[in-house]
Amino acid sequence: MDGSETPSLVRLKTDTPLDAMWTYFRVLETSESAQRLLGSEHSAETLAAARDTLRQARSYFFSARTSPMLTRPVLAYYGMISLAKLVLLFDRAQPRTLSDIEDIERKGHGLKQHDNLDPAGQFRLGDCTVEITCDGKPGSLKPRGVFPHLASCIAGSESHKWLGEHVRVHRLFRSIPQLDTVMRETLGSENHFLGLAVGFHSDTKGHTDLVLNSRDSPLMPEPELRDRVPYSP
Repeated sequence: MDGSETPSLVRLKTDTPLDAMWTYFRVLETSESAQRLLGSEHSAETLAAARDTLRQARSYFFSARTSPMLTRPVLAYYGMISLAKLVLLFDRAQPRTLSDIEDIERKGHGLKQHDNLDPAGQFRLGDCTVEITCDGKPGSLKPRGVFPHLASCIAGSESHKWLGEHVRVHRLFRSIPQLDTVMRETLGSENHFLGLAVGFHSDTKGHTDLVLNSRDSPLMPEPELRDRVPYSP
């Protein structure tokens, strides 16, 4: 399949989004359907690795659904690591083999937490920082661990700006939509979700568009948002 024929966006309309997502991913579990979707340039070893990591990810997430709170985040984390392997395996710019990914994993998940105490000596998770790990010296930094390599696949060269940086855990929490209500209720309305702010516009025919609010979307400039997200202008 020619790359130009591959849709850049797949819309899933369903009452059960999570189940529909896993149903869509099942096309990667057989070599023939994976080749039709991704092209025939991938080796049998890569396709087998994709099948196994996808099944592993699904098992982790399904187990997390019925697990107690103390273990649920750990299972979800390992599920995300398995999904990250799919991105690394099929990255168009630099596809990795499973052996390459195992070498990346040996260097850690790519994030390091630094604990901070407030002036009274109390530990506050939100005040801690997370470092994006890397190797090398300033000016020639290279990703170390799964997260920065995954970020380079998704964000390209822009991800190198994060290498070695420290991000407050509080800000990370504000980047997760599912935590928005909890953050507002616990820490105040100013601690809202930091993601894409959108408004709703309905016309007389009953059609509704989502309109970007660039003023309240601080993650990137509006033109870049419109290039990356299929919202209406």
